[in-house]
Amino acid sequence: MYASGLKVCNDSNDVLMLQKSDLCYESVNVTKGYKNLYCVDCEECSDVYFCKNCMNCSDCIGCTNLRNQKYCIENVQYTKEEYEAKKKELDLSNYQNVRNYKKVAQSNWLKYPVKYMHSRQNVNSTGDYVFNSRNTLDSFEMVGAEDCRYCQFASTKTSKDCYDYTEYGENVEMVYETLLLGDGGANIRFTTQAVSNLRDLEYCYGVANASYLFGCIGVRAKQYCILNKQYTKEEYEELVPKIRKHMNEMPYVDAHGREYKYGEFFPINENVARGKGYAWKNVEEKAYVPTKSWKDLPNTLAETDDSITREIILCEDWDTNQNNAMNHNCTKAYKILPQELTFYKRMNIPIPRKCPNGRHNDRTKFRNPIIFNEQVCMCELGNHDHEGKCIEQFKTSYTKEGKEIVFCEKCYQAEVF
Repeated sequence: MYASGLKVCNDSNDVLMLQKSDLCYESVNVTKGYKNLYCVDCEECSDVYFCKNCMNCSDCIGCTNLRNQKYCIENVQYTKEEYEAKKKELDLSNYQNVRNYKKVAQSNWLKYPVKYMHSRQNVNSTGDYVFNSRNTLDSFEMVGAEDCRYCQFASTKTSKDCYDYTEYGENVEMVYETLLLGDGGANIRFTTQAVSNLRDLEYCYGVANASYLFGCIGVRAKQYCILNKQYTKEEYEELVPKIRKHMNEMPYVDAHGREYKYGEFFPINENVARGKGYAWKNVEEKAYVPTKSWKDLPNTLAETDDSITREIILCEDWDTNQNNAMNHNCTKAYKILPQELTFYKRMNIPIPRKCPNGRHNDRTKFRNPIIFNEQVCMCELGNHDHEGKCIEQFKTSYTKEGKEIVFCEKCYQAEVF
């Protein structure tokens, strides 16, 4: 519930980029995790809280860059009995304690180096969250990609020879300027929401199991169609080149004098849209009438009964700053669903103070932006096979203005493993 970017997951709430994981909460980029709460970039960990970039760890709190560890708090080793006692003292079932410890943990995370990109088993690839890929440049959240550039969110193998392609993957190749395509596709251009065994499509929407389509919508299991009209193979092959030529020679010109030729998309950025005369609709305030403020919610589940599911709760983001809240589509108020309350009780975690959109917005801050820049390794440690400061250069999505300590691959491996 309230999740994005899931693959094969169960019983998890308020998560982003979660794979093969169960019983996770308020976590980002977790793989094969079990009971990961408030964690970022963890893999094969269980019963961990506020951990970042840990692998094969269990029963840890507030740890960073650990490998194969157990019963640690803020990277300090404890016995099982000591760990349980300190965990009880922290009492992370209490909202105020969670809120306070979150600040402590996230401050501690910044004391440890991060690798310049989230990656593994790549050859000549740049971007972030790129895995098992070859010759894939300036791309984001890609798995099993080859010879791709400016692509993102194709995290299901494989994608080949793609350019300016967004979302899905799974055996696609030769894709250009396309959104939401997967489950087999080749030679696809300027198309969106198309699935299953596709070939040679241009300007199509919502099609499946089809090939040789131009400007079609909702077509299923057909070939050689233009604007949803059926043609013979010979007619199609004769008409499509003429249409492309016509689009370039006599492009559509709107009331503002803008031309749209073959291959050009409409802008969607608000500033660009307004500057060019497009209509733009801002988010409107919802008409909800809150019955309870986020400030009045109980600190623990023990103080919460089922009547909370009948309340309309004022969101903390909206109450604090309405303008900022509207920027991430805050709903002003929200409800706790019965199944949601069941999850909180099962995990013994406090009721959230923000609407689902506000919580999602907070999580996205722990997923690196899709903006890449050149940087130099920040390592100055003397035991990493370099004298003085490392001079290795790389392209990274960590910003130069950020507080992270960004290492190159070699220095990071020397420090963490």
